[in-house]
Amino acid sequence: MAYNEQDSIAATLRSIFEQELVTGAAKSGEMVEIIVVPNGCSDETAARANDSLFAAMSKMDENHVAASVCELAEAGKENAWNHFVHEVSCPDAQYLILMDADVRLEHPRVLGALVDALEAHRVSVAGGTPTKHIELKRHKTVFDRISLGASTLRRGMPGVFAGCLYCGRAEILRSFRLPSVLMGEDAFVRAMIVTRGFTQQDDPGLVRNVPEARVIFEAYQRPSEIIRNKTRRMIELAINAALYTKFWAESTPERPAGTLTKEWFEADPRWSEKYIEEVFAMRGRSPIPRSFITGQFRQLRHHRFPRRLALLPVGLATLPLNAWAVRKANRAICSGEIRSLWDKKAASREQGAERSGV
Repeated sequence: MAYNEQDSIAATLRSIFEQELVTGAAKSGEMVEIIVVPNGCSDETAARANDSLFAAMSKMDENHVAASVCELAEAGKENAWNHFVHEVSCPDAQYLILMDADVRLEHPRVLGALVDALEAHRVSVAGGTPTKHIELKRHKTVFDRISLGASTLRRGMPGVFAGCLYCGRAEILRSFRLPSVLMGEDAFVRAMIVTRGFTQQDDPGLVRNVPEARVIFEAYQRPSEIIRNKTRRMIELAINAALYTKFWAESTPERPAGTLTKEWFEADPRWSEKYIEEVFAMRGRSPIPRSFITGQFRQLRHHRFPRRLALLPVGLATLPLNAWAVRKANRAICSGEIRSLWDKKAASREQGAERSGV
């Protein structure tokens, strides 16, 4: 899934075609399909992806490896996810691997390790191990170490995976649609899986992290980037929490959340945006719960005592940053900034439908 990644898409695709899962497809007798989904791009991402696929496929056995570009007018990862999972991925596929276009696979066994984990264990999703590029630096600054420590806080949580790379059983991922209001899909996908559509309490054993499936990404380093990312993260968490409340209240074993998402989407593609607007309006000037400020700090409890003590300074350092991010997130919501973002997405969705003759 790619958004304005013209400078990195060729390298990303090159690393995919170097994966043993792809190069060994003919020998293993498997069929592998690679689909690039540029969404709402204003650059040459789609064209450069096409060029890269054409060059790579000249060296592949087309009986076992297929590749294509599926360009979407509407921006948004949740839209790209829904389109890939439900519309263009092969209906006979056993596993679906979802990957961002701005990351680098560390070695040729990364994707194979994800599939192996699903075949060896009774889990629904196998997640890669995201690694910040600063972790590879020989000489790390104090700020680098704080940033890496913040990532370590989250890794202690059971059943967590990152949206930049994961592999899931196709029938599980196809059992639900992502609401258009989401600002990041991994937490929502995880919630749908570990609760079996919000019909049981969390079972983190349904998700497995694969340490050897390392994927490298560029970490935010400038303070403005970090605050902007944290602000977006706070809004994302608030949206997810509101959706979870609705699903817990309305899901049943006969009609789990996956069934509800499909029914509601068919009735109104903007159902989730309208629902979140109502929730935020009811909360007044503080739609983001203050408890989010201590969220990362509370992740310390997932680590054993010696590690918890070592990470305590990092946990404390997140408190003022999160407080600032919550304040900015509340302002963004109350000023209507988030609503304008949803309106733009809706407009691009309608324009895309007109181009398609729908």
